[in-house]
Amino acid sequence: MRDVYPDLLRDDASREVAGQALMLDELLTQLAKKEPDAVKMLFREHNMAPVQVHGHCHQKAIVGIDPTMDALALAGIQAELIDSACCGMAGTFGFEAEHYEVSKAMGSMKLFPAIEADSKRDWKVAISGISCRQQIEHFTSKHPRHVVEYLADALRD
Repeated sequence: MRDVYPDLLRDDASREVAGQALMLDELLTQLAKKEPDAVKMLFREHNMAPVQVHGHCHQKAIVGIDPTMDALALAGIQAELIDSACCGMAGTFGFEAEHYEVSKAMGSMKLFPAIEADSKRDWKVAISGISCRQQIEHFTSKHPRHVVEYLADALRD
């Protein structure tokens, strides 16, 4: 909505919509600044398994990963950002036969080893991009879930 929408429609209305668009984690962190007690009441106190977080490249470029990490913290979820670059999928790039090995090599540089590290064996993996989920699931033993799924798990009944 922020990046492509105004370029596609090229009008004031699309730019206005783009200027108002937020990711859920951004909205949550903005609300927490205005109404911290209300946001705190959304989540139950619990001890979920810690999660490793891999941010989608487009999100990193447009929004950044801080709102995601802040939202997980608001939900009481212990989260650690994986120090990695692109997962290698890059939209449909990794699906193309001629790019498969390059895609795998990209993820193998840092992301896959970080996920499979012995010290993180029991950690879950949170992602913010669908292509990242597919790539991690294909090349590691983990089954990542979207950040929003973890936030939903932390909500009060």
